[in-house]
Amino acid sequence: MDKAFAKIPKAFGHAYALLIITVSWTLFYFTNLSRLAECLKIMFFMSQAPVFDLTLEIVVFNNIFWVLAAAVFCAPVTRRVYALCEKRAGIKISFAAETAVYAAAFLLCAALLVGQSYNPFLYWRF
Repeated sequence: MDKAFAKIPKAFGHAYALLIITVSWTLFYFTNLSRLAECLKIMFFMSQAPVFDLTLEIVVFNNIFWVLAAAVFCAPVTRRVYALCEKRAGIKISFAAETAVYAAAFLLCAALLVGQSYNPFLYWRF
């Protein structure tokens, strides 16, 4: 079985993992089975519900900065920034500066979670 999975391109494995994670999250999110079935039908385009609506547009527009930031920081950006700083300016980024950036990012995330009524963490539902 491992040999069969080794032949599959990594992109398909990643897409498969995302599909399984999304469906699993949906199973844990809904407490009503009829709403779960409705959501799964919409997810797999088995419903007459529109794919895009005003609510989705508003949520995407309000969070586009965070989506773009997440896309950028999924790549090894920090390593390249460190190398660029050392190469161009001869500056070595200290551990304290790196810790300060991470602390600021943590505080920003905490402030955003406090400011919103929607909390994506599943364990709050149980």
